[in-house]
Amino acid sequence: MSACIVGKHPGDYVLTRLNGKPIRDFRETWLKITKAAGIAPKIGKTGELVAGVKFHNSRNTAATRMIEAGLSEVEAMQRGGWKTRSIFEHYHITQEKAQQEAARKMEARSKLSFGNSFGAQEMGQIDARAETMMPLPVTPLVS
Repeated sequence: MSACIVGKHPGDYVLTRLNGKPIRDFRETWLKITKAAGIAPKIGKTGELVAGVKFHNSRNTAATRMIEAGLSEVEAMQRGGWKTRSIFEHYHITQEKAQQEAARKMEARSKLSFGNSFGAQEMGQIDARAETMMPLPVTPLVS
């Protein structure tokens, strides 16, 4: 993305054609950019080839990396174009926030049903009990 902003002003579009006109629907362009960056494309829901990473996710990464690089929140907000701190916080994922989100997702998954009304905890208890049970005798098959 850095190469896309060389020589441009703050109000200029990031993705432009060679003649300087903005790219408004940039799905194909984003696919080319990500491929050039070595990110493998994926097959989309309708079977078309799509970029392996979503463009919008780059805002989260940019906010986080600017802070990690030592920019103040004000500087990062200015560079990223975020006008309010609450919007900036939405994009800036702190390590603590990431860990909390991971824990929340794991908790939600542990409550999922496995089609037999057993959750993950119950399945683990059944597995533990099964290890202490005697194996069933094996009877040879007669042909």
